[in-house]
Order: sequence, then structure tokens, then C-alpha cells
Amino acid sequence: MSSGTYKRMPLAEAPGWLASPPYILICSSSFEQRCLSFPVILDPSAISKALVCQNEDLLEVVGANTERLLATFGERATLVQLRTDNPLCGADNIQRVLEQFSSGTCRNFLIDATTFTHEGLLILLSLLRRNGKVGDTALIVYNPAKRYADWLSKGIGEIRSVLGYPGNPRPSRKCHLIVLTGYEVERAGMLIDAYEPAVVSLGLGGKKESVSEELYERNIQFHGRLREKLKNVDEFAFSCVDANVTKRAIEEQILKFKDYNAVLAPMNTKISSVGAAMASFADESLQLCYAQAQHYNHAQYSVPSDDCIIFDAKGIFRE
Repeated sequence: MSSGTYKRMPLAEAPGWLASPPYILICSSSFEQRCLSFPVILDPSAISKALVCQNEDLLEVVGANTERLLATFGERATLVQLRTDNPLCGADNIQRVLEQFSSGTCRNFLIDATTFTHEGLLILLSLLRRNGKVGDTALIVYNPAKRYADWLSKGIGEIRSVLGYPGNPRPSRKCHLIVLTGYEVERAGMLIDAYEPAVVSLGLGGKKESVSEELYERNIQFHGRLREKLKNVDEFAFSCVDANVTKRAIEEQILKFKDYNAVLAPMNTKISSVGAAMASFADESLQLCYAQAQHYNHAQYSVPSDDCIIFDAKGIFRE
């Protein structure tokens, strides 16, 4: 697989397809069973280190899956504590672990992005970029959901700039808020209200660029509900499955309003969030933002699918 390409395949075929082991696996424990879908089918001998990230403020609902992941990789596993309410704490912990791999030969990272929060994944990618060296590689794996619950989260807490993506806002310029919409209409609407942007760009995953036709149809409904509440809206298409397509779509949307401060909220698949990170790496004036959820649907959030998407993300590293 060449840099920037992606492949979709049955989940069961993924371990046999991977090349260039051993890998440093980075995964996230979650209340979603999807956090187990990919890691537990790997051959542990193909993994030199497994970094199991856990949001310790959600320990009550993620602890059992954390133990499962740690047991899968045994002595190769290292627990990395994150917090949904304190991104700096998690960033410090990730940085300390990555520094352990700062010497020696190049590293092959294997990142299961499936159940990281969007913010957690973005911070991880920023730190990998900062700590990367010539020859490093990164494959990002994502297990799409077969279906989602009727509601995913309720309410929002703090709205913040994502660590590593501060942008370069100019006080003299108005705000252009770009939202990669998903299923959390309430959360997206509250974020838009908080920013009070002069212009809102609402992104919708294209039909051929969506995880499935069923999820595409549902996304149209949520997108439409959000669209009806807003003024000064510009709409555009992005990809839920190809980070490079999403990166280009974001860049084109920024150019439409080039005299505005661009702020981006990735709220769709984790693959599209990788595209958001890549857009910000290419244009450091782009700020990424995140709205922390107050409550998640721990019991019924999603059902895993039998597929996975693998994306060659070597491009996250500096050349």
C-alpha cells in the first residue's frame, strides 16, 4: 500500500494482509465493543509494543475491555491513561511513552483509531508527527459501526481548541466554522451556537464515500435537521472513508472564504478526522476544535461491523 491510499476488507482478513511487522500498536479501550474488534484478532508476535489507551475518568465503563486488551498482549502491553476532561494530562502521558521509542531504527506504527475520541486521536497524531523521524510508517485501522443507537451523546461541556492544532486566528477576521457532520446533531448545534460564526460550512459524507448506504441515509436526515436551524450556510461533500479526499475537501472549503479565520470541527468517522489533521498539518492557520460530550450512551452506542478500513498515514510525518 502506498502512502495516502486506503483499503477496505473483511476484518478477519486484515491480520494476514499486514506487512512489515513488528508493529507498535496503539489502541483505545472503550465502552464500545468495537475497541476489541481489531486488536484481539492480531497475532501478538507481530506486535513489539501495545499501547492501550484508557480514559481513566470513564474507568467504570471501560475497565473490563481495558483488562481484555492488556491480557491479549501480556508483557508487550503498556497502559496509557487519558482523560476526556483533561486533554493535557493524556497528551503528557502519550508523550512520555513515545519518548521511549525515540532512539534506534524507524518505527512501524499500527493505530486502531476506532474508539478514540476525536480529540484523543487528533492529539495522538500531532504527537506522532512531532516525535516522528525519517523512515517511520503508520497504518490506521478503523472498524466501522454496523449501526448506531438512536442517540450517541447528550449535552456538551467545554468547547476547546485541540492541543497541537491552535491555528493562527486574526482578531480582525470573522469566523468561518467548518463542521464534518455526523449523527450528533445536538452536540454540533450547541458548538455552532457557542462560536457564533459569520459563516458555517456543513460537510456531508458523499453517498459513495460513506461507510454504508444505510448510514448515509441516516446522515442525510441528521444533516438536514441541522441545516434547517442555520443561516449563512455553505454545504460541501467529504469522504467518511478516505482521509485524502477529506483533506482536499477541507482545503477547497477554506479557499472559498480565505479572508476568514477557519475553525474545523471533525464530527464524523475517525478516518475523516485523520483528513482533518492532515489539512491542519498542511495549513497551520487552520484551527481544530472539539466539544466535549457530557453524557455518552454507554450501553447501546454502536454495533461492530465485520469490515475494516486500513489507511496508509505515513503522510502524517514530516518529510
